[in-house]
Amino acid sequence: MTRNQLGRKEGTSAAPELDVADWAVFGFSWMLVMVVGLMPIVETSLRGCVRTLT
Repeated sequence: MTRNQLGRKEGTSAAPELDVADWAVFGFSWMLVMVVGLMPIVETSLRGCVRTLT
């Protein structure tokens, strides 16, 4: 650790830095989780819309 001009300690983060490929994998997996999690809600709402139209 080092000290800046104000005397505060500056340290490095324990978490590793993520590159573009890691962010892409994370974003894609998060999108899949959201789709699978929201599918029952979307299906129920679409069934309700079809019933009101017929």
